Amino acid sequence: MLLKTVGPGESTGEMEKIYQAFMDTVGMVPPPFLMYSASPGIQALQADTIQYYRERSSLSPLLMALIRYLTAAALEMEPCVEFNAKALTVHGLTEVQVADLKMNPAAAPLDEKDGWLLAFVIKAVRTPESVSESHVKKLRHLGWTDTDIFDALYISCMMVGMGTMMKALKFGEE
Repeated sequence: MLLKTVGPGESTGEMEKIYQAFMDTVGMVPPPFLMYSASPGIQALQADTIQYYRERSSLSPLLMALIRYLTAAALEMEPCVEFNAKALTVHGLTEVQVADLKMNPAAAPLDEKDGWLLAFVIKAVRTPESVSESHVKKLRHLGWTDTDIFDALYISCMMVGMGTMMKALKFGEE
C-alpha cells in the first residue's frame, strides 16, 4: 500500500467500532475498509452507506453480496472476491456454488425479480451503453422502484471505484 493505513489491531474510536462490527458479522474486515483507513472521514462515510443499505434498502443482503462478488470477480479484485465469497457462505451458499457463480451468474439462487436486477447491474457495469429504457421498464414491471435500481447499480459502481483505488494504491499487494 502506498499510503499509511490503520489495521484492526491499531484502530481506536469510531474506526475500531467499524472494524468490530465487521468482525462480529462476517469475521473479517473488508479490504476496502482497511484501505479507507487512510482517510478516516471517508471510511466513516462508507460505514454510513453500509448502514443505509442495512436499514433502508429494499435489496436483500444476499442480492447485495452477489452484486459485490460478481463485480469484484469481473474486475479481478481478489481481496474483495475473497471477502464477498465469505459473505455469500454466511448467506448459505456452499463454496462450490460461490465458485460456480463466476462462470454462470444466472445460477445465483434468486427469484425472478432479484435475478433480473442482478443481471441488469452486471450488464450496466460491463456495457453501460447497452442499457435501454426497456431494461428499466422490465425492472419496474417486476416491482423494483427507481431507488432500488439506483441502489443496486450504486453498489456495483462503488466496487469499480474501490477496485481502481486498490490497484492504483497497490493495496493488497505483498
